[in-house]
Amino acid sequence: MTKKAIAGQTIEKRADTKNMAGMPLKKAGLKKVTAKNVVDSYLTTRILKKASSTGFTEAARKTMEVMGYNVVARNGWIMKIFSDGSTQNISEIKKKK
Repeated sequence: MTKKAIAGQTIEKRADTKNMAGMPLKKAGLKKVTAKNVVDSYLTTRILKKASSTGFTEAARKTMEVMGYNVVARNGWIMKIFSDGSTQNISEIKKKK
């Protein structure tokens, strides 16, 4: 059985192993997983949620360091959250009727 891959990871593929369909793998050695070859692996909801959550968390942290605030949607408002914990409402989110 092969290891599931997430883009950016390096996985090991041995020449004597087989993929999920039982076919021998074409390349041996280490393989860098990219958006082009991640098709070889299954993209599950769990993997997608984990990757997006990690990405958003890291982006929010870096944005807070650089700009000193993040813009988020919370409780029906678009608001700024500053690094000291204070908030500023920017505009109310209009609901479709």
